[in-house]
Amino acid sequence: MASSHRLHRGVSMVVAGVILGLAVSLAAQIIHATDELEPRPAGSEMAVIPPEENAAEWLMAGAAAVVWSDADSDAIGAASLLPYPNWGPELVRSVRDALEHQRGALATLHRAAPLASSSYGIDNPQGTAARMPDMVSLIRACRLLLAEARVAAADGDRERALIALATMGRLASSLERESSMLTAVIGIACERMTLLAAAETLTCGHPWISQPVSLNALRGALSTEDLAATMRRSWTFETSRDADSGAAAEVAADGVERALAFLSELVETPYGRAPERFQKVDRDDVPISLMVKNMSNAIARAQAALAQRQLVQAAIALRRVAITDGAFPADRSAVPELIEPDPFTGRPLLYCLREDGSAEVALDGADKLLTEIVAKNAASIPPIVLPAP
Repeated sequence: MASSHRLHRGVSMVVAGVILGLAVSLAAQIIHATDELEPRPAGSEMAVIPPEENAAEWLMAGAAAVVWSDADSDAIGAASLLPYPNWGPELVRSVRDALEHQRGALATLHRAAPLASSSYGIDNPQGTAARMPDMVSLIRACRLLLAEARVAAADGDRERALIALATMGRLASSLERESSMLTAVIGIACERMTLLAAAETLTCGHPWISQPVSLNALRGALSTEDLAATMRRSWTFETSRDADSGAAAEVAADGVERALAFLSELVETPYGRAPERFQKVDRDDVPISLMVKNMSNAIARAQAALAQRQLVQAAIALRRVAITDGAFPADRSAVPELIEPDPFTGRPLLYCLREDGSAEVALDGADKLLTEIVAKNAASIPPIVLPAP
């Protein structure tokens, strides 16, 4: 993976075509959208990118445009926890109503998908004074997009499913390429939602998901950010914030250097191979230990997202083999993503070709490890079961 991709190339090249297909239906909703973008002060990082070309601006504008009624909020919240086949009739109706109510906000969010540039204006030298985007509204917008992607895949609506996925992927990557630990953690959470929706789309059973153009678009919608580089940027940002606030006075410079050296090693160590290292606390050096423990948890979350990314990429690759050969491979060596150990558990993916011709791919032991680092409702990366070609 290339560090800090300035162009989210997959989204830019593939989703541009999808947006052209949607242009007519969305034109009436977005024709005045540029007027809704707020101008930024001269000299700010955001001012370098024209607002209409800044993905972050569209994402923030779209998130701010969502007006949550209690009913819509409850429906989208419930829908984010369950795949579409597990929704009851009442939830299906409520979610569809909510998506209709937020049509304008979704159209604004979708404008971010094909844009190459993104900046939330978080200026590292500003330290603690750095301006942060409204993270709550952004993650709620991601849940709204997750619901849209699930409904579209269930309906067999290819264009809507792909644009929802592409927008989720752009939201995730836009946050992952920023500097702070907060944006990194929220971006990773958004990426995990994107990957969950992508996995469900791969198994939706509609003929279009077995077409090369759809698989290209789906893969292009996913974030390709180098999350190890994201972690390293966030350490630099957070230590600069501590220095600005005076908190660094409690931590000797050599202690910070030791901590950062330890964290650099940890990035390359799969959590599943040495979980005790991620939980290590030195009671003789409390400030350093607290910093390391907080950042270690973020590293483990990043590794889990990368493992989930590998899982989805493996499923896409299996789909490609089935298109060419008419069946999923009996030998896992046909798909490199099945051979390489994932960066979270440190073990290769599990792969099973079933008698009926379907295939199942899964992470080996990830859920047990996830319970140690994330909330219970996020402590699962389901296997992907691909229907027989």
